[in-house]
Amino acid sequence: MKLAGNLDKIAWTIIDKALFVFFAVVVLKLIMSSISISDWGVFQQLIQIHTFIFVIIDGLALQSVIQYGQDKNTAPFVNTVSMVLILIISLFASLIAFVFQNQIAWLMGEDRYLIILNLLPLMIFAMIPRFMSIKFLYRDLNYRNLFVTNLSYFGVITLIVIYIKSNQFSNLSEVFDDKVIFDIDSLFNIYFYSAIVSSAVGYILTRHSWKFSLKKSITIRQILNFNTPIAFSSVLHSMPKLLDVLIIQFTLGKNSGADVVGIYSGAKMLMRGFEDLTSAIYGIIYPLSRKYIARGELENAKVLITKAISFMLLFFIFISLMLYTGLFDGIINSILPEKYKIDSELMNLLVAFKILVIAGIALPFTTIAGIINADDKPMVVVKITLISVLLSVITFGLFGFLEMTQLIPLGLVAFYSSIAISYIFYLRKHYNVQLLQYFRAIPDTWHYIKNKI
Repeated sequence: MKLAGNLDKIAWTIIDKALFVFFAVVVLKLIMSSISISDWGVFQQLIQIHTFIFVIIDGLALQSVIQYGQDKNTAPFVNTVSMVLILIISLFASLIAFVFQNQIAWLMGEDRYLIILNLLPLMIFAMIPRFMSIKFLYRDLNYRNLFVTNLSYFGVITLIVIYIKSNQFSNLSEVFDDKVIFDIDSLFNIYFYSAIVSSAVGYILTRHSWKFSLKKSITIRQILNFNTPIAFSSVLHSMPKLLDVLIIQFTLGKNSGADVVGIYSGAKMLMRGFEDLTSAIYGIIYPLSRKYIARGELENAKVLITKAISFMLLFFIFISLMLYTGLFDGIINSILPEKYKIDSELMNLLVAFKILVIAGIALPFTTIAGIINADDKPMVVVKITLISVLLSVITFGLFGFLEMTQLIPLGLVAFYSSIAISYIFYLRKHYNVQLLQYFRAIPDTWHYIKNKI
């Protein structure tokens, strides 16, 4: 099996993830410069809680859209079950946020939680059509329209921010200056209306897939039996990536929690390119692996996963080396708002980013979950992820309680490294995938260049 047959999908995936990286720059240059570090830290906690809820929705309600929705006879009933589950999870999360907002704010040592927990339900329901549409697009491997859907979201946010900032200043160059003009409420409004637009665009692009029926072509038990371990695994896998900011807030409290989260979130924003490219490759690997394994072509699935990991690994190693030589420091500092360049006792953003980059070397191996899930062994992923999560939470909590804030990013490094090592050993034992196969990009690239010459 060659990657050449999927180059169009890979190309649109790369373009789509380049959009995420571009938006990360927009956030760093335009948004973070226009809101206090503390407010940004709290707003990021809103975004991460919201994203975590949709990880639950994706795992428990939407995975079956890919697994069973490719059959036109099965798809309408699967869509119905998925939508009912989405609404139940959304209503439950909103109810928790409304009823326990005071207790949660006290527990986290942050009064502004009263603001973000009241805004959370609005963001959840605004995003439902967007996420349903995205799942349809992944199922159909339609990465061009996936790009358009994401562009409508990030593009609207960018345009609104530029419009507001340009109206605040007489000189357009001041749009990039460190002047606080946003608070949590005003920034939420921008994200909320952008979510509405993106949901509408996503629906229009996938309107032919929005078919519902109560006519059973598969049992609800089958759907839940498949979705539940996937959801559990996805939730576990997302905890260190999304709830890390909550752990930091909890351990540091009102003294410095929001400020450290604000700086740490900036470092994670710089890390977006690594994570989003890995996530995109997983989005290709899982449905393709499912098709290969369903046809009894396990070897093709193994070639797909090792080739994908190999090319990502070499690329990430190269970028990491460039970052550690300091060649990109000037570019990064030109993107960062002035207030984030301060060598704070709390955390140095650039140093935090370079610690996180260590995790980038392990990231490609996390896509191995695609072939394991496609081979109907989701509990393997759950067990490996659970151990890695516990190691990560202990690391985050330890450095947080000891107030060794500069080392807090090691929590994410521990998570990804543990997963990578576990998957490598598992594939070697059960799929006979040897370590050298993860470097097959080297001879493949050499043969390609040699043939061209």
